Amino acid sequence: MANEILAVFISVLFFLSKITFPLVTIRGAQATVEGVVVDISNARIANATVTFGSGVDESNIKTQQDGTYSIMLKPGTYKISVSKPGFCPFRRAGFVLPERSSVRFGLQMWVCPTDFPHFIQYAELDEVPHTNLKPLMLFGETEPQGELQHFYGRITPDDGTGHARKYPVVLTFNLLTVKADEIIYLSSDHTFKALGNVVWEDNDSIEPKAVDYAEVKLDGFTPKPIARYVRPGGSVRSRGAIVLFRFAKPVRLPRQVTLGDNVVDQAL
Repeated sequence: MANEILAVFISVLFFLSKITFPLVTIRGAQATVEGVVVDISNARIANATVTFGSGVDESNIKTQQDGTYSIMLKPGTYKISVSKPGFCPFRRAGFVLPERSSVRFGLQMWVCPTDFPHFIQYAELDEVPHTNLKPLMLFGETEPQGELQHFYGRITPDDGTGHARKYPVVLTFNLLTVKADEIIYLSSDHTFKALGNVVWEDNDSIEPKAVDYAEVKLDGFTPKPIARYVRPGGSVRSRGAIVLFRFAKPVRLPRQVTLGDNVVDQAL
């Protein structure tokens, strides 16, 4: 009798395992976020604290001696912040982390001058249509012009190493990071133009891409490039929605840049 009861008990456990375990695996499926934290000279930063906030809870991880980090997270929407004594606190716009995905972010921190409390500033822009995400702008100075907002990077005579430095303005949105000398944003159309020393990073690229000029529309989770200009004779390789441009002759950018119905003078 005891043997029969034991056999039934084992059979029930076996049956439950077939039903329960696969469900737990699916619901508990995680995703990976990894990358590296560097300074303005691209030197690796060790022991920086990288924080991932979902609005409900937070997960923290320290960078390794080579500046790298890797963390497993539940699928969801997260914002990133990075901190380390001596550096300006870094923030990144929210991004969507799909189930069983792998996302990579290169994060850059800047030394904060002790006598310059507003060395960098942040501006969260209006929510992009068909998403619950808002672009985030890291900048030094800003100048409104009607519906347009001009954002510029900070220029300092001493970057902490005794040298003058021109810092970029940085726009982040979902998996996209764009750095440039200037970014012009049209909030009514969620379109922006990045001008001068533009660096484009997204999850489809192994390495950041350098261009001279980029125009992008934000509509949905994937940015839609409208135009990009590459240095004469150069090229930019890309995948997905990004187009490959090649120029055999020098390209002259227009002295005026149009955003919607607005025309902006562009110094060359």
